Amino acid sequence: MMKYLYAVVLAAVAFTSCEKKEDPISLPPKTGAELATVNMGSDYTYQIFFSFDHKEVLKNEIRAWDLAFQCGPDEKAVYTNQGKSSFVYHTGLYNFAATSSTSSIVETNWTWDDANGDTQQTAIGPWDKQPQPEVMIIRQYDGTQYNYYKIQVLEANASGYKLAYGPSDATTPSIINIPKDPAYNYIYFSFADGGKVLNWEPPKDQWDFVFTRFHHYFEVEKVHYEVNGALLNPYKTSALKDSLTNFTDINQAFISNKTCSYNRDVIGFDWKYYDFNTGRYVTVRKYNYIVKTQDDRYFKLHFLDFLNQAGEKGYPKFEYERIN
Repeated sequence: MMKYLYAVVLAAVAFTSCEKKEDPISLPPKTGAELATVNMGSDYTYQIFFSFDHKEVLKNEIRAWDLAFQCGPDEKAVYTNQGKSSFVYHTGLYNFAATSSTSSIVETNWTWDDANGDTQQTAIGPWDKQPQPEVMIIRQYDGTQYNYYKIQVLEANASGYKLAYGPSDATTPSIINIPKDPAYNYIYFSFADGGKVLNWEPPKDQWDFVFTRFHHYFEVEKVHYEVNGALLNPYKTSALKDSLTNFTDINQAFISNKTCSYNRDVIGFDWKYYDFNTGRYVTVRKYNYIVKTQDDRYFKLHFLDFLNQAGEKGYPKFEYERIN
C-alpha cells in the first residue's frame, strides 16, 4: 500500500511542479457577502484559524506540534498531527523498554485519526480502557524523513495528563505533565527540544473553522493521502453541505428545516480537485456550506478558488454571509 501511496504522491508532486498559471477569477455579482483569502503556502506550510467575525485570527506552522490533548474536565482523547502524516501502531505491550524495532510492523497495522473528529475513531483510541497504559509507536513525516517515537498515556484527570515518551529505541521514558485549559479545545505537545507543551490554537470561543492538512482514505484506490481543506471548530460548531441551491438563494427560509452535523470534516477538502489534464486545481462552484456557530448564528460559505493570481496553489478564496 505504501508503494502505491508513494506513487500517488510522486505523481501529484510531478504534476504540481508544472501547474499552469491561472487568470484572475471572475468574482460573483455584488451581494451582502464578504470575500476572504487565506495563505496556506504553496507547500501547505501553515494552518489558519478563521472567524466569520474577525477573519484570520491565527496562522502557524502546521508541523510544529505532534499530539493534541482534549481540555474538557472529563475528556481524555488524544489526537495526532495529520499534517505530519502521523500514524500509530498499538504494540499490545505495557513495558516501555519492551519494544524498539519498527521494521517488522505490517503496514496495514498502522492506524490514523479520522478527520470527522470522533473520539472513538482516533489512532490512539480509548487508551484508558486498557488494563495498563499501552506502549504505542508513532510514525510521522517531518518534510524530509520519517521519525518514530513511542508513548504511553499514563493517566488523565480534570486538571491534565501524564505522558511517557521517547524515541522508538529508548528504554527509559521521559515524563511530562500536560495541564488542561478549559478555555481551549486542545493543549498541544511537541517531541522537539526534548518535549514541550504548546498553546497552539486560539481560545475555543474565538474561531469557527481551520484550514489545515488531514488524512483521507480513498476507498477505491485503497490508499491514504494527505489532503488540504477546512475542519470545523469542535466547540459547538456544526455545518451542512448543499449542492442544489444557488449561493444567493440560501436564506433564513432555506435553513429553517435543515439539520447540521458536528462532524469536523463537513467542509472538508472536496470543494476543489486537481485536474491532471490542465495541471491545476479547479474549484467545485456548486458546493455551498451552511455553518452554525457556537452562538447559534448561521453563515453561508462558498469557495471561489484555491489558486492566487500567480496560479500558485494553497490560497483558498471564498465568500461568506450571515443568514440570521
